[in-house]
Amino acid sequence: MSKYIKHISTPILVTLLTTTISAQDSISNLIFRAMKDEIDRSISQLEYKDYAKPFYISYTIEDTRTLYVNASLGSIVNSNEKKYRSWGNRVLCGTYELNDENFMDATRNPAPSDGRLQLPIDDDYWGIRRALWIITNNTYKSAAENYRSKLEALKDKNLTKDTLEIPDFAKSPTVNLIIEPKNKEWNKQLLEDKVKTISSTFLKYPDIVFSDVSIYQINANLYFYSSENSKIKQPVQFTILTVTAVCEAGNGEKFSNQLQYVVNLPSQLPSNDTIISHCNALAIFLGQLQDVPVSKENYSGPVMYTGQATPEILTQCMFYGNDNLFAYREPLYNNSQMSMYYGQNMNSFETKLGKLVASKNISITEFTKKDNYHGIPLIGNYQCDAEGVIPKDTMVLIDKGILKTLYNGRTPTRNIPLSNGHRRYVLVNGGISNNLGPGVVEISSSEKKSVTELKTMLINEAKNEGLDYAILIKPIVETNGYTPLAAFKVDVNNGSEKPIRGLSMKPLNINYLKKIIGFSDKNIVYNNISEGGMSPIDGSNSGKQVIPSGNPTSIICPSAIVVKEIDFEYISKALVNDKIIVPSPLKK
Repeated sequence: MSKYIKHISTPILVTLLTTTISAQDSISNLIFRAMKDEIDRSISQLEYKDYAKPFYISYTIEDTRTLYVNASLGSIVNSNEKKYRSWGNRVLCGTYELNDENFMDATRNPAPSDGRLQLPIDDDYWGIRRALWIITNNTYKSAAENYRSKLEALKDKNLTKDTLEIPDFAKSPTVNLIIEPKNKEWNKQLLEDKVKTISSTFLKYPDIVFSDVSIYQINANLYFYSSENSKIKQPVQFTILTVTAVCEAGNGEKFSNQLQYVVNLPSQLPSNDTIISHCNALAIFLGQLQDVPVSKENYSGPVMYTGQATPEILTQCMFYGNDNLFAYREPLYNNSQMSMYYGQNMNSFETKLGKLVASKNISITEFTKKDNYHGIPLIGNYQCDAEGVIPKDTMVLIDKGILKTLYNGRTPTRNIPLSNGHRRYVLVNGGISNNLGPGVVEISSSEKKSVTELKTMLINEAKNEGLDYAILIKPIVETNGYTPLAAFKVDVNNGSEKPIRGLSMKPLNINYLKKIIGFSDKNIVYNNISEGGMSPIDGSNSGKQVIPSGNPTSIICPSAIVVKEIDFEYISKALVNDKIIVPSPLKK
């Protein structure tokens, strides 16, 4: 169990004490000075009863500004700016080898911790110091009590510290890194004009019963300081434009879906004309779905994915489910009825290092600091992770099908003892937290074919299995972001494609990387705030959040793949009796 306490604050904040900031004392220096002074004081003075003193303390202060603007049918609905500061605090008692983390004691109730304390938004040294003091006090009491319980459990079971098989915290070099944001301000009027212009597109589609265009902008400076003397400032900047539309069919059935564009800076968004053309395609797609036949049977056989569908299925294979490319730590348990034991590791992949886990022609490489691909900005790039570790420029995860390593932070696992710098800053409900995650991932193959050759491969595989048709999944428009997916039946006799809906793909796992039999000879880029799972292909709402939660990820991969076998099941069509009674005023 980790005592890394994380707090995402609300924007209503109160300054506790005041002080004067000299002209020479910048905001960054003030924040770093407050963190360093409180860490120095805590390391030297923090002790209570028979609790162990802390050997490691770190603070993260997130100085954040956000803007949310949304419009419908050419009019602004909401425009709201916020400023707040949130914090993260980690206190470790013991040593790097044995401390309070990674331990769960069933014989004791965990010590309470107070995550409600807020930081002042005023640049007030003593106000920040006082908040950090209380935060550290609370985190320390919980950490020290858990460490004492851990030592007592070892003693009760007649075990020595050397008995434990996995150290608790990995050492890491001291880092001094200051990165200033590329732009500090946004043009609110320009962003309001953008969503108004784009949202007016839906005025000409009276069957669209609801539409919304929103922009969420987050600019944050993240300050990290630790008792290891690591001092890091880095920006987190994202602009997310989301288009949502809902269409009602003649029988009252409703179809909804979204477009989403994720970039680091507003200037990197596509032009209004480009997004409007995508909105037109979305409206037409939704309007035509009522005439698309609904599948009445399950499907098991070869599937071809193109465009955005390709990185989505690859992402689901690599990062979701029990077996994935993240290193997991088994927690140490103490139970009054049993000896201490390590829990079951749900990810079996750590035991497969050096073994074949994918097709022999597949390689997966992380290029963490790569900021563009052939001129396309990559939102997944970052310089330093949330634990103060700088990742290598290149990290090979799978080489020609052989598993080489897994993503990990500073919590050692059995086979990945050191951090490779992938405790990422992630977005959570409009704020910032951290979690294990990828950055910029490239999936490549040594065997490449044209899209025409891949379609022929798809048809031949279906014929070999005695099927009348194969399944093709592709996006309705080509973008570097999220767009609705459409499904097609591909006739094995003439290759014709007929749209179909009502299919749901069963969950995939990393073993499907062995089932990929064909790769395109061209690459695409997919920028996404990864929330998990595959986009629906039945015309239902994708569930994309306009203020998203997830890991900013960039996937570079072939533009199309063929998978030997995928299982789909049909979705029973819901009975509909909620037609809108009064016609839209947009209908002439």
